[in-house]
Amino acid sequence: MNARESMQKKLHPARFSHMSVRMGAIVGYLIDVSVTDPDITGLTITSDNFVLAATSDDPFMNSFIGSWSDLKRNLKELIEVADLTKEEKGVFFLELAEKLRDWRVK
Repeated sequence: MNARESMQKKLHPARFSHMSVRMGAIVGYLIDVSVTDPDITGLTITSDNFVLAATSDDPFMNSFIGSWSDLKRNLKELIEVADLTKEEKGVFFLELAEKLRDWRVK
């Protein structure tokens, strides 16, 4: 198993019984695994630092996620709890950077 596969396995929402469906959908999107229906297909951060999502049912960023600061904090805590190796963290942050590339509303 390579670092990407082990990162996906460790961060898979099914491993976290107290994870909300919304957070599971976000994590699934970020690590490229389908865990909800509808799936998240895109995320954006508004100019006032709130996160909106597009879904497979609604591609227009109409789903309110919450504050960007809360999401960052939750992702940081998840990474700590999942006990990722240095290589797995590297893969996660590369995936995150790819997904975040177009997040900010210009």
